[in-house]
Amino acid sequence: MIGDRKIDTRADAVPVHLAKRDSRLDRKYWVAKLVYIVNPFAIGATAFAIDYARADDIAQYRDEFLAYGAFVVQNLADFGIQFYLGVRNHGLDRPGTPTGQIFAVLGGARVKF
Repeated sequence: MIGDRKIDTRADAVPVHLAKRDSRLDRKYWVAKLVYIVNPFAIGATAFAIDYARADDIAQYRDEFLAYGAFVVQNLADFGIQFYLGVRNHGLDRPGTPTGQIFAVLGGARVKF
């Protein structure tokens, strides 16, 4: 017991919000990605990618999620390094809840050793 609240320690205890299921949910998720790899420089391959994702009814009835982005990755093969830069937009339409778009710029490096 914590304060005046009783804690359920049974292994099969499920939070109420997880136990309720909405029979109207028809969950769907789609992802498409297109990648083009070229070798314009002697230092290593360059990859260009675009992607698109969509999901319906994932958390609530009539939820609509949409994401799309573009990325470029430059390999420096002799050094085991990849530099990447990309942009991605995320959006969620949820009836009754004001949501906005999230636009992200991602960049960095990966070192393999």
